[in-house]
Amino acid sequence: MKGFFRKLSDAARQPEAVFAVLFFLFELIFHVSVYGYEEVYIYNKLAIAAAVGLCVGIVLSILPGILARILAVIITMAMTLLYAVELIYYSVFGTFYSPSAVSGVASQAFDFKTSIAIACRNEWAGLTALGVTLVIAIVVCVWPMSTVRHRLVTYMAVVLSAAVLVFGCYLGIYMQRQGDNSPYNLMVSYTSTDMSVMKLGVTETIIRDLIGTGESEDSSAFVILENPEESNSREAVSSGTAGSEATDIVAEGSTAGGDSADAVAGNSDSADDVAGGDSSDDVADGGKSADAGTGRSDGTDSTEISENSTTAVGSATDAIKIYVPNTLDIDFVEVNETAPTAVQNINTYVLNTNPTFQNEYTGMFEGYNLIFIVAEAFDGRFIDKNLTPTLYKMSTEGFVFENYYTPLWYGSTLGGEYANLTGLNPKGSGYLAMQYVADNDIYLPFTLGNQLKSQGYTNYSIHNGYAYYYGRKLSRPCIGYDNWLAVGTGLEYTKNSEGNMSWPQSDLGMVESTFDMYSDSEPFHTYYLTCSGHLEYNFSGNNMARKHKDLVENMEYSETTKAYIACQYELELMLEELETDLEEKGIADNTLIVLTADHVPYDNMEVLDELAGYELEDTFEAYENTLIIYSASMDEPVKVTKPCYSLDVLPTVLNLMNLPYDSRMLVGRDILSDEDGLVIFPDKSFVTDKVKYSSVTGEYETLTGTAVSEEYVQYKKTDVANRLQLGISILESDYYRYVVKDEE
Repeated sequence: MKGFFRKLSDAARQPEAVFAVLFFLFELIFHVSVYGYEEVYIYNKLAIAAAVGLCVGIVLSILPGILARILAVIITMAMTLLYAVELIYYSVFGTFYSPSAVSGVASQAFDFKTSIAIACRNEWAGLTALGVTLVIAIVVCVWPMSTVRHRLVTYMAVVLSAAVLVFGCYLGIYMQRQGDNSPYNLMVSYTSTDMSVMKLGVTETIIRDLIGTGESEDSSAFVILENPEESNSREAVSSGTAGSEATDIVAEGSTAGGDSADAVAGNSDSADDVAGGDSSDDVADGGKSADAGTGRSDGTDSTEISENSTTAVGSATDAIKIYVPNTLDIDFVEVNETAPTAVQNINTYVLNTNPTFQNEYTGMFEGYNLIFIVAEAFDGRFIDKNLTPTLYKMSTEGFVFENYYTPLWYGSTLGGEYANLTGLNPKGSGYLAMQYVADNDIYLPFTLGNQLKSQGYTNYSIHNGYAYYYGRKLSRPCIGYDNWLAVGTGLEYTKNSEGNMSWPQSDLGMVESTFDMYSDSEPFHTYYLTCSGHLEYNFSGNNMARKHKDLVENMEYSETTKAYIACQYELELMLEELETDLEEKGIADNTLIVLTADHVPYDNMEVLDELAGYELEDTFEAYENTLIIYSASMDEPVKVTKPCYSLDVLPTVLNLMNLPYDSRMLVGRDILSDEDGLVIFPDKSFVTDKVKYSSVTGEYETLTGTAVSEEYVQYKKTDVANRLQLGISILESDYYRYVVKDEE
């Protein structure tokens, strides 16, 4: 019996056993800390972790004794640190981090140091378990582990055991290959850090991240299908030169009063008025007429845009307008002669994609000044007619988007900013998209900065945070902003009453110190990235919350929610100041204001539950938000009911300002076009006019009360996958530099 236990003890001291158990324990501790005792693919995670640990042990068993021990200690400490950082990062951001994006994560760590301290306190149990495991492992197992070389037959047995375990793991993963984010698909195509950690574990995610970072190797993952149910689908352009050959769409109606509301798309000769009021085969399916829609509410009904409709202005007896597609005149045949394969693959997809068409809102704000605001952690549920009258007016008297979403993109603020400014989705793993733009000098001709600069606008990009985070100083010229003002490049810190640096910085102060810089240089475009709504939401560390505490202290909310409302109130003051300044300058009627969020307050989602008055469904409801597109020149609001989201903001504003772009080359779509509504989430869940589909559960909910076909759902799943791949491929191939080079 003693001999048996001695042999068992010797076996337990072998590197293979030590690291198989160690990796298994790390994965188990992390799983319980994040997911509790729910199954959530735990068998995948533990099996992969043990298999990887076994392989690490085999390598160590071959090395000389002292070297093996030193490397064993380093590996143990490194893995403990990785698991701990992943746990803290998830606690702060509600998403997982990618080790390959270490520079961006370092910036975030400095920016969120207070939040990290709180996360460490909140995750004390998991962090303690990891720390105790580390100490015990090094003292009891790792350093004293056996370094005696195995005999050949033992090596063969160990390697065979490892091969069987690894084969068994991956065979099990292969059997789980059904679904958009199946474990098998995530292993083959590492596109989402969050889904990979959830279904494969931290160990596998780290491996895939380190060996599969950088550009996606497969830019040809586009599946061209015909939509089986879409009523207003149009003939796709399949070859030749786009633009002039694209199918025209016709909508009934006439233009509203005022030169800025010219409904004829662009200046194209093909957009002439067509006499007669009878519809024909040339009239767009689903096109609906409605009353005029530019202006502040005066007791009359607002114009309404619903799914499948680009509402025409005027009565059905008015002249019919021909609207041309938002495309560019590009010779794809010529481009393909010299372009790399990745660009050719994208071209194939683009040529088989329906463009969106111009509509009665095209050019409504042509030539206007533009103030574009991406508001930190903004959620429209806090808007109140009495507390935030300016935000309330702009959100109810301009365009009113009733089904607008702000998905949480990878990289939080940086991902949300990228989505809003480019109309493209950031990749869900590896590099941070805007950082990638900076590092690789990516050409992005469709951004508002570049478009308006080409029109002779004076452009400014202004942020009341640090200038150099995430490579923003380098990325700004790529997106059209040569004038970059932030703390460290032209802006000074505001200080609190004690004379110390205020954190977060004041949005109101940002406008007060910058408005005069650009307001006399019409036409101008200013992009503000705000900071006052930044977490943590408390009255001790958040100076903006403390500044406005008296406004919220009697509200029946938790301290966290009251602090959130208080710090967001600074955004209200910013908008109030902008409105006053514009009116005093006499340019309010010639200025368009656009405001959207970078993300919802993801670290305190219970705030949203309180503001909503009930517990929100976290796949979709929690990300519903408010988009503001407003000008004082509007006479009445325009209501939009179809689903839309942050990627749609850019093409919508491009169309409203009558700026040239190719709608097939953006992931987002013009909200005001007759295109069906589509909201895409990073995990491939989506919302359309007809269904909500969750990729996590694989289930969908119909929204119209009428059943939809499985073919329709499958089509939309494929469409979503194509669009997400399009966004990644455009960035990684620097696609626009090849196809829009004549516009540069």
